[in-house]
Amino acid sequence: MLELHDVAFDGHHGRLVEPTSFSVPDGGLAVLQAPTAMMRTALALIASGRMAPDAGEVRIDGVAELRPLRLRTALVDAPTITAPEHHMTVKNVVSEFLALRPLRSRVGKNARRIGVRAWLAEHDAEDLAGARIDTLEPLERVGLLLELAFSDPQVRFAVVDSPDRHEVDRDQLLDFLEDRCSVDHDRAVLAVLEEAPAREDIPCGFAGHHEGPFVLSAEHAEDPEAEAAGVTDAAGETAAATQTTDDDVEATAAEEIARDDTTPDETSPDDTEPDDTTPDTDLDDLLEDKR
Repeated sequence: MLELHDVAFDGHHGRLVEPTSFSVPDGGLAVLQAPTAMMRTALALIASGRMAPDAGEVRIDGVAELRPLRLRTALVDAPTITAPEHHMTVKNVVSEFLALRPLRSRVGKNARRIGVRAWLAEHDAEDLAGARIDTLEPLERVGLLLELAFSDPQVRFAVVDSPDRHEVDRDQLLDFLEDRCSVDHDRAVLAVLEEAPAREDIPCGFAGHHEGPFVLSAEHAEDPEAEAAGVTDAAGETAAATQTTDDDVEATAAEEIARDDTTPDETSPDDTEPDDTTPDTDLDDLLEDKR
């Protein structure tokens, strides 16, 4: 069993993830909900042992140590971290993963070295070899990346970061992930989602919930107060991080006007680079600081 015990994470502007407790059973699917991309990625990194929490601990089989946690978990499709580059072909993705697979997974009675063509044939994906990864259907993409993760025989838990960002029906997504778990009783999947449909057959938790795991019911999903409880703190942090005073806005505008009056515009609209203010960039910087 994979267990999160009161794990919390601090961002640049204060606490990003409030204390969260949740358990992922062996051989099944579980869902953890978080309202922002930064929170989802932070929780996925913590649950897979790729990042230590600022408070709390993660246990696997009752052991709170990073090494066994990292050996038995895989971080799947995390934006800007483990997600494949959009221009890569399926063959490139498989080749890269198999080449980077730890040596420990290539030895032993249950492991073997396998080539790209053989792996694709074994998973009925030969027709996809030349296709770009970003052209695959969402469920095809998630399925391919999950199979690659579980090709390491020591991996028992796959933590999938925001698979619902790929424009897929969430009920279909959860059904698909359940099917992927049923392939082998040793497989378990934790899907970190923005939101999940009300289903009593799948354990579901919320970021900031620390009273133990529970099942999301239709009654809870329709309760506005309960639904808002898990996102209040995150919304407050986001507002504090992005707040700008009126004086700052006016000063910035005045500087821009002065520059426009004194400096000729030599840059056409086509040459202007878009401003990248995605949350993932902030998280990347934060991870660098904590390394």
